[in-house]
Amino acid sequence: MGLARLEINNIRNLKSVRLDPNPGFNVLYGANGSGKTSFFEALYILGRGTSFRTKDLSRVVHSGNNQFFVAGKLDPSMTTLGVEYQAGGTQYRVAGRNTRSRLELAEHLPLIFISPEHQTLVSEGPQQRRRFLDWGVFHVEPGFIPAWRLYQRALKQRNRALGTPGLESAWDVELARAAELITQYRRNYLARLFPFVEL
Repeated sequence: MGLARLEINNIRNLKSVRLDPNPGFNVLYGANGSGKTSFFEALYILGRGTSFRTKDLSRVVHSGNNQFFVAGKLDPSMTTLGVEYQAGGTQYRVAGRNTRSRLELAEHLPLIFISPEHQTLVSEGPQQRRRFLDWGVFHVEPGFIPAWRLYQRALKQRNRALGTPGLESAWDVELARAAELITQYRRNYLARLFPFVEL
């Protein structure tokens, strides 16, 4: 999935930008402070509904304004995506309809941002690596999100039951079943990646 069009309004130092990317390879270049990182931030917001630089989207708005929007048209499906922020909140749109789910944006525009901070994948514990891995699995295994939600629900219920004698193991079967599914999805994904990383 690629982008046929990207429109950015009032994000950081980008007042109004429209780009029709080449379907192949694109290079973004310019002087320091010209908006390269802001461009990638806008693209990230379109695909994730949030910024990689801040959790507070009010900080993303171009100085002197109180709202921003970013919109895109996907290639080849021509599905439209949009994210609009204003003081009252953030609105996500997929194919012309409003949605509350940022996951819907991600399903249509899979992307990942890799920065120098991603050294934590190697230097920190396994939680960071699992999150990175699961983001890839999410895009190629349609059953992953339902299994992940089932696991999270069972884990939460099991943790609550730990304080009640006799209920400690009530959620173990459902938790194990969901964990096995997630593990299998991860293995499938890694098997597809190995040919690209083998020396």
